[in-house]
Amino acid sequence: MVTVWSSTIDLAPGMTITAADIERTQVQLPYNSELYLDGNSEIVGSHVIRKVGAAELIPAYSLSTEPISNLREVPIALSASQMPFGLKVGQLVDVYAIANEQFSSISASKKDSAEILLSNIAVNGIDMEASKLGGEVGVTLLVPKEWVTRIVSSMANSDFLLVKSP
Repeated sequence: MVTVWSSTIDLAPGMTITAADIERTQVQLPYNSELYLDGNSEIVGSHVIRKVGAAELIPAYSLSTEPISNLREVPIALSASQMPFGLKVGQLVDVYAIANEQFSSISASKKDSAEILLSNIAVNGIDMEASKLGGEVGVTLLVPKEWVTRIVSSMANSDFLLVKSP
């Protein structure tokens, strides 16, 4: 038996590991234990560079001491019905833009169209508090900096729909 690190939640690229995100796990790995992070090593504060699922053993190549400086935290607001039920931090989503009602009368063709804005974007945070009072859910996405303008410019005339990636 060897002690290695495993995740307690889904870990998305760009996230910084906290003590609550990981736990030590004893497993039997007779042939490839070097592929996973030793449970005696200190990994709090490391940065995720490859998606790691909840309860997954953490591969040695999935973390870095250097942050992914290309990512930006972009907040969006949407209704609970515009995101998958049970969406969690660390999961990957596709972001679709749908012309919102305010602008849909401008063009019938635009009203019926939806476009994918971003694909395989990590969810960095979810704030459900406002939705409990009938408001929108706040979701923070980790977006490559070259795509930030695209999503921000779509906020004024589009509603967003999140589709969870497998």
